[in-house]
Amino acid sequence: MKSSRTLKLIYWVTTIITVLWMFSGGVGALNNAEFMLDAIKQLGYPDYFHYLLGVAKIIGATFIFLPINRYLRTFAYAGVFFELLASALSYASSGLFLEAFAPLILLVIAGISCYTWFKKNKLSLKANIDLPVKSIKGFRPELVADKKFVRLYTTFKVESKNLINLEQFREAFMKKEERELFLINLKEKKVAVPLWYLAYHHLAQGKLNEQEFLITFCPVCNSGMIFTPVINNTKLDFYVSGVYRGTMIMSDRQTNSYWDHITGECLHGFFAGEKLENMGSHEIIFEKDATDDIQIAVPKLTLWQKLVAKMQNGHTWRKVPEGKFFPGFKASFEFEDNRRPEKELGLGVVHANIAKFYPLPIIKSAKNILDTINGVEICIQFDEEILIPTAIFPKDSIKPTQIFMRWYGFVQTFKEVEIYNNE
Repeated sequence: MKSSRTLKLIYWVTTIITVLWMFSGGVGALNNAEFMLDAIKQLGYPDYFHYLLGVAKIIGATFIFLPINRYLRTFAYAGVFFELLASALSYASSGLFLEAFAPLILLVIAGISCYTWFKKNKLSLKANIDLPVKSIKGFRPELVADKKFVRLYTTFKVESKNLINLEQFREAFMKKEERELFLINLKEKKVAVPLWYLAYHHLAQGKLNEQEFLITFCPVCNSGMIFTPVINNTKLDFYVSGVYRGTMIMSDRQTNSYWDHITGECLHGFFAGEKLENMGSHEIIFEKDATDDIQIAVPKLTLWQKLVAKMQNGHTWRKVPEGKFFPGFKASFEFEDNRRPEKELGLGVVHANIAKFYPLPIIKSAKNILDTINGVEICIQFDEEILIPTAIFPKDSIKPTQIFMRWYGFVQTFKEVEIYNNE
């Protein structure tokens, strides 16, 4: 942990120096600063060259400082190295050897920034060979589809600074697709995350009112849960690491163990067999039904991220469920169960180690279903306004563990699944 903090400190110090140098130089070049024009003339470059240099410096500084695509940042670092090396060589070839030292020193600083960024964001994701690795029974790591597309998704860090009240949300976000909210109840605090944004991020993690929480959501199988991301008094930081059984699989940055985002169980790695504490299922509400005591966490997405979010939302419950899987999804299935259509939506209920699936067409037809699970009476209700079913034990008004999701994801996760039949 100490070495990790030192690495981050070195990264931020060298990166801020690099970015400030680039940005100030870029602004100076575009504003025809005298020191920049003198340097350009002294080295024999054409008069217009400072404009090209200014634009390149500002773009490079932006790409290095902002949390954007790693390939763009890599190109920005490459541009910095080329510009500094060319500057040092230009000074040296002009006989200005003392002036050549400044770009060389900055080259070292930028190199340290690049190296620590690589260590922090790439090498930290590799398995720690010093940690024992094990798997739960039945886990097949060869089926995990670790596709490059998962790098598109970043965990949404929920913090006080990105919370807004209901009135602010209504003023700023008027699109219909942004009005479905995932509600979680924390200690004396209600927080909601718009489904539209969670469909892009897949994971939202934070700490509010001294309570750690992790929200998961797979937009393809339409499933997710809320967990406490703490094991043995250690807080874990999660990221999307691939696809397994046709649903999202996540990993923690501390050990790179694989975790099931529905059950919260560690499937493979140092924590294999451990389970995250379940804080409950998603409670989906609409903006018009929200109360003033709810605060809404809204991330800031780039234009590119918004396009990806729009694509992901095409697979959520609001869209037609039929359609092809992304490449690699079906290849990650452990088996196929054709008792129901693969992408059929329904309410999956888990109680006393019994998993039961209530198909949405049957629920919509019956409106209300009375059934029993392991001898306990259960009621399945359907809200025609928000088109979402819910389950409750009518005897004590307690909600069981329930997930509104697609058939393939539920049966792949729980395997021995009973199916409700209204006959």
